[in-house]
Amino acid sequence: MNTSQSRVRTILQSPAAAGCMGSRWRKRQAAALQAAPRARSGFTIIELLVVIGIIAFLAALTLTIVGEILTTAKRRRTQTTIAKIDSLMLKRMNAFERAIEQQNEAATVPQYAAAVVGPLGLSSVSVVDGTELAKVLGRKHLFRSVFPQRFVEANLTYPSPADVRESSEMMYFFLTQMESYGIAAVGEGDFDSQELADADNDGRIEFVDGWGKPLRFYRWPTLLQGTIEGATLLGPTNASSTGDPDDPLGLVESWTAAVFAGSETGATPTDFEDPASTDPDPAMADDDVYDFHTVATYHTPLIVSVGPDSLLGLFEPHGLDAADTLHTGRLAGPNGSPDDVLDNLSNRNIRAGGN
Repeated sequence: MNTSQSRVRTILQSPAAAGCMGSRWRKRQAAALQAAPRARSGFTIIELLVVIGIIAFLAALTLTIVGEILTTAKRRRTQTTIAKIDSLMLKRMNAFERAIEQQNEAATVPQYAAAVVGPLGLSSVSVVDGTELAKVLGRKHLFRSVFPQRFVEANLTYPSPADVRESSEMMYFFLTQMESYGIAAVGEGDFDSQELADADNDGRIEFVDGWGKPLRFYRWPTLLQGTIEGATLLGPTNASSTGDPDDPLGLVESWTAAVFAGSETGATPTDFEDPASTDPDPAMADDDVYDFHTVATYHTPLIVSVGPDSLLGLFEPHGLDAADTLHTGRLAGPNGSPDDVLDNLSNRNIRAGGN
């Protein structure tokens, strides 16, 4: 080793040199630490807002999907209930038709026709065939007693004269308590607990839809004919149909027109809902449109659910709404906007594959 190398080693090994190098290393290390990115301890406000927005969107989407699933389930449950009731109705209607045919074969003036000759003053009818007219009117009177819409039609009292549940309670009553031409009454056990309720605690069971609302029953929904509401609830074909299948010759229309024109004597049309004029509702005492439903129109019993929007779109079946001054609810008179019935479910539109 030469002299120069010895001097360099001596300098590097000296305490002063070691201190100088240590100081430089520490400065470099500190600079490196300052240059390195600092670890963050939380989220920024923007990041939090983005996360909250995503969570809110997913929650809304979930609620929408769950809501649609629940609505679909309630709709299907309602369809099942209405279809079950409709099936029971059809059995009774078929039995009714057979009974009418048997009475027609048994006598020239069948029992159901003879029952209305006196109360309706048909013994001296001249404008039409009195016997055939009695058959038409007697048939309607008998049909009303077999498919009552109100308790008074079954000679029963009802505590509330204007209750939205009356027709539903009446429908349950005659299906479960009244035998009809060989068709036995069904039991409460034939229905699911979710299909029945007694919301007003009056001891009378009513049918309810999937939303817990009472189903409505219209025996003769003839005021729906030719209406937008009728096309939705009855189906376009039935809503536009003309002619009464019970009266293909239009005898009732001819007779009532002659009576009110004064050209028919001896005939005294009274309230067909109650020929003895004992209907407790005096406003209905002499209103012929309810005597025979709307003349010259097609009719079919209608069972209706208000649907998810809870809007019926018709006057109530009891016909005593304050705004229903003409009592058109008893014949399913429209009330409100036609849009109110768009989500309604009925036995007719379910049969047709709608709603």
